[in-house]
Amino acid sequence: MMNYLTERQPDAYLAELAEYFSSQQLPYDTVSAQGVPEATLARGRILVKDGDESTDLPACSACHGDNLLGALPAVPGLLGVSRSYLDAQLAAWRTGLRRAQAPDCMATIAKRMTPADIEAVTAWLATQAVPEGSGPQAAVPSPQPVECGSIS
Repeated sequence: MMNYLTERQPDAYLAELAEYFSSQQLPYDTVSAQGVPEATLARGRILVKDGDESTDLPACSACHGDNLLGALPAVPGLLGVSRSYLDAQLAAWRTGLRRAQAPDCMATIAKRMTPADIEAVTAWLATQAVPEGSGPQAAVPSPQPVECGSIS
């Protein structure tokens, strides 16, 4: 739906919208890890911060930034987002419902993740506080661990 709407807008208007929303400083709720097994959270932290070479999964931070708040111009932040949203996005990439410019790095990564990996990553991310006064990195970290058409 958003693609349909944005494809029909002039670039100047889209730039104006992007500038407005990027300047907003929103408060974020803290989410409790209550009910999430410690082993799940530990696995999630490892995948997010270090990745897993044995399953060819790069660290989320390798592209989404050390502070996990994204990188300009187009890598989204992962903190301050609900677990259900993160679950839905990864599921959409795994099934092909969501796509990005080829090569679609997130589809590749999501398809490598087991359901347990997705549960661990989204649980850990959803329980992390958004650092005050932080924002996205000025540029996408380099080199990229996976070829990604949407940031090339």
